[in-house]
Amino acid sequence: IIPLVTSLPGLDAGGQERVVDVLGLINYRSSIPFLQDLRTETTNPSVKSACERAITRLGGNADAPAAAGYAELAEGYYQERSELTSFPGEDVQLLWSFDPGLGLVMTGIATPVFHEAMAMRLTERSLTLNAANPDAVALWIASNFSRQIDSPEAYENPVYGTDRREAMYYAVAAGADAGQRVLARALDTRDTPLARLAIASIERTAGGDSLWAGQGPRKPLLEALGYPNRRVQYEAALALASANPTTGFAGSERVVPILGGAIR
Repeated sequence: IIPLVTSLPGLDAGGQERVVDVLGLINYRSSIPFLQDLRTETTNPSVKSACERAITRLGGNADAPAAAGYAELAEGYYQERSELTSFPGEDVQLLWSFDPGLGLVMTGIATPVFHEAMAMRLTERSLTLNAANPDAVALWIASNFSRQIDSPEAYENPVYGTDRREAMYYAVAAGADAGQRVLARALDTRDTPLARLAIASIERTAGGDSLWAGQGPRKPLLEALGYPNRRVQYEAALALASANPTTGFAGSERVVPILGGAIR
């Protein structure tokens, strides 16, 4: 269904209605956020009605925000769910775009970075519709870091060229809160390379007690002191120590022993 939903914004009203009716007959809920998006954007009553019919057939809620649906689908791609992989076991997957003059255009992309590309694309659309979603920002940052981590050596990514800034630039620009959210995700999934990059971004953006303040009851950087990888522990301890804390905080008694372990 990805080629079909990709074509929707570029089609005329008649083409949109035909494609929407087809999507409603395919029992694949991944099309729902695209249908919700089109329903909101279109001014054509026939297209709007077709979207509502299709969403209902697929068991979705036509009034639900498309931004949330895009973010949820992006999460599925980030987790590399098998049902979202068109060619399992293959070295190359397909990314789709739509050119009004050419129609659908396919681009081959290496499988190790395909899911990240889709997650970033969907998250960008989600944030376009609702910029006030910090979890979506963190998902985009995590996906971009994962793209960097998983890229084959010397690979030229067709949708993330060398002219674009490195992933760390965007992580630092997003701020400490986004970095803490990315670190929490990395700790939960035991993604050590992602955890190290998240800690590096936090160290560059957070200062003072914001390093150990965390997010409400959760304090990812302090959690990292107990992560089952010594390098993550060391780098978390170094980030905390570099802030030169003058008062104690929960877990502060662990920083110096961990730094001592790093010296050994």
